[in-house]
Amino acid sequence: MAIDSMLRILVVVGASWLAACNSGQVANTDGGDAATQLDADADGGSGDQQGDSELDPLTYCQAEDCAEHGVCVEVAGQPARCVCDEGYHPNWMQCEADAPAPQPCDGMTCSGHGQCTVNQDILSCECDDGYVADGLRCKNQLPPATYQITPMPAEFLSFENIILLLKTWESEAPDIAQYGEYGRVTDGLNYFAAPGSPYAYLRMGTPGQPKILLYAGIHANEKRGVAGTLWMIGHMLAEYGRDAQVTELFETRDVWWIPVLIPEMHNRRRDFDGISTMGNFPDPEEPDLVSIPPIAAFRRLYEQERFLGSLSAHDTSLSGGYYWPNSVILDADEDMAVIVSMVQEMRELSFPDSVPDTYKALSDTGGNDVHWAYWHGALAFLVEFGNGTLEDPRTNPEDIEGHGLQHFSSYMQFVRRAPELQPELFTAQHETSIPW
Repeated sequence: MAIDSMLRILVVVGASWLAACNSGQVANTDGGDAATQLDADADGGSGDQQGDSELDPLTYCQAEDCAEHGVCVEVAGQPARCVCDEGYHPNWMQCEADAPAPQPCDGMTCSGHGQCTVNQDILSCECDDGYVADGLRCKNQLPPATYQITPMPAEFLSFENIILLLKTWESEAPDIAQYGEYGRVTDGLNYFAAPGSPYAYLRMGTPGQPKILLYAGIHANEKRGVAGTLWMIGHMLAEYGRDAQVTELFETRDVWWIPVLIPEMHNRRRDFDGISTMGNFPDPEEPDLVSIPPIAAFRRLYEQERFLGSLSAHDTSLSGGYYWPNSVILDADEDMAVIVSMVQEMRELSFPDSVPDTYKALSDTGGNDVHWAYWHGALAFLVEFGNGTLEDPRTNPEDIEGHGLQHFSSYMQFVRRAPELQPELFTAQHETSIPW
């Protein structure tokens, strides 16, 4: 056959097929297999083919195998077409596989450590060795290795000994604890910590997971908050591999502890050269306020790491309790509902037998650390450590463990829940990069 004749046939066939596709004649809509459809078309016949020069391009099936998943059918006066097997559909003169139907386990990864299965319409995970199912995810079993952690001494430590203890804990559990510094005490002011003393933290958990900050010592001479915070740091490390819930937090959270926020004032005095340290944060009414060096360093760390939640530990002569942002600060009643629900969870863990009096919003609407953290997109509370007495941990050493133990479960609940509640509290419209 001449080249120009072949091209004419291809053009005619192509045009005919386009017309057929547009009129819906090509697809096998019955869902049956090719043989069944072929029987239905048999009465049309295909006629005898006399040779290449006499072929009707509309009924030409020679050499068409429909990708081996169907049968080419010739019907007089109609374009040749593929009748496809079940599970296939025609595309030009080919039969292509249908797209798979959605499956119940689609998108279920079991945390990348197992296989999703379906049993009587119920989804579950079959986990790899070393992992156990927790809903539709697979988590590590309790690790066989635990760490021997030096307990918090039953005394109120000097700042130098606090730094030594943090470094000791890092050396005892190097895989799960990291000592770090975010600044240092400078020269030139009447500080009570030696110039060069670090602004230090102990970080534990998994980088890349939601970040939570737990700190104390924004006021000096608040010994319960500092000592109780230190006790909880050591206890959390010691419980790794022993307590399933604590171990899970190491895997799913990035927890930063700062036991002494202002070392310049540790165990000395409440104010910093006459400045109230807790209120040394900018706010909308005073956006250009210049913070003292330790607060400025803290603000830089907070803004850099973008913590989703934080707790600030203080002392009280009462039984202890919680404060949250003032209602003037909160955006809406819905925000207050989220705030109160978190406080109630923590309160019930710390005070199961009684409701503390200090269970309310901060009266101050200005630039304190809790409000500042809220303005920067974090779920934040002030926590007061107290037992109804004014006993000093230095004269009642056993009280240190009591304070830490009283709040440990509520702190762990906050670490667990804050990243879940934070998106409810802060919508996409909430400003999270505020100049003050």
